[in-house]
Amino acid sequence: MTSRHFLCLALACCLAPTAARAEVTAPAPDDDQPAPRTYADDSDAPLARIAGPTSGAASILSGRTLGAGRSAVAAAAGWPGVWGELALAPTSEINVHARATFLYGAPIMGLIEGLGGELAIPVRVHVLGDGQIDLAVRMTPRLSIGEGRLFGEREGLGGSLSGGLVVDVHGVMGFAIDPNVTLIAGLGGGAGGSLVDQSPVGLAWVARVAGELGLEALLARDFMLFAHVEAGYGFAPDRSGLPFYPQREVLNVSLGAAYVL
Repeated sequence: MTSRHFLCLALACCLAPTAARAEVTAPAPDDDQPAPRTYADDSDAPLARIAGPTSGAASILSGRTLGAGRSAVAAAAGWPGVWGELALAPTSEINVHARATFLYGAPIMGLIEGLGGELAIPVRVHVLGDGQIDLAVRMTPRLSIGEGRLFGEREGLGGSLSGGLVVDVHGVMGFAIDPNVTLIAGLGGGAGGSLVDQSPVGLAWVARVAGELGLEALLARDFMLFAHVEAGYGFAPDRSGLPFYPQREVLNVSLGAAYVL
């Protein structure tokens, strides 16, 4: 054996244990980092792991839905009232909300003051997650009752018991400015009926179109503040003499907070 062969053999003997150690040695666990969670199948994994929202950050108003099994409570004040809400996520693609509102303004259209109440069931269906953007379709049936002035009548019937049922459908986007701040934008419309007791109009059709802008800011993993504005225009039957729905602006303003349970 030549000296060159001997040198190659010695070098191979030195490197072999190192290579073997490299194959079997794992880094020491970091006590500060939780062990990665495993899932029995994709149906148990957060939606971000399959075909859903791009972020695990909570959102109750944007196109980014809550993950399966999560829930949140929220409250806000603004126009046309103050409201409280419970949001549930039976799946990561579908979130169902239940919102109760104490009204001191017109819920369908117009900047008219009066007393009433509303129950709404917003349903968000996630349709796209790409990068920082999430898109959803939000469908919201709204049943409201209150004084006649809130539902198109003024003189004489302004205090009559009245109500309205409107179903809104909006496309809504969530854009993650950073991991803790989400910009909200949306566009859509709705239609339904409005009824004032003893009104000559009877059951009247109503419709509206509106755009929305908002912002959600996470102050902690489970707590956020939000601001949301929806504005547009409403449509109702015309009436000679005293106009029906004399004001047809659509305005909803909410400033509030939410907590993820």
